[in-house]
Amino acid sequence: MTTERMSIEDYRLLLSRGGLRSAPKRKTEEEDLHRACIELAERMEWKNPILQWLFHCPSGGLRAKGEGGKLKAMGTKKGYPDLTLHHESGPWRGFACELKSSTGRLSAEQKGWLAMFESQRYLVCVHRTLEGFQADLLRFLSSMDNPSPS
Repeated sequence: MTTERMSIEDYRLLLSRGGLRSAPKRKTEEEDLHRACIELAERMEWKNPILQWLFHCPSGGLRAKGEGGKLKAMGTKKGYPDLTLHHESGPWRGFACELKSSTGRLSAEQKGWLAMFESQRYLVCVHRTLEGFQADLLRFLSSMDNPSPS
């Protein structure tokens, strides 16, 4: 499998011209990064169909007290990674990524989830830039051609 790679410069040019859904400014730097990462993954789906299963579980953010309580009662857990892909690729059983702003820090709960996924042989990453996310996602996808011995 080969992976399609759009340069970051081309991506930003496309973004600046309004060619992406992510173009409008959001409330936070982290949300902008999150939207850009999802859009990049969606643009790569045609060549890497497994990316249709890249998933965001909305476990954080500000919510009304009643909504937060309802989600907690339904099993939502603090600190679950921003993006997960539960599919084997080479030496990894899956992909788990936490996205952070330039000043964001991992919470104890986030560290715990990432350590658990790492212990399960997931490719675990924390990114503050689209470039870093793209590099690890491509690393994960390129390993699908090279399965690890059982």
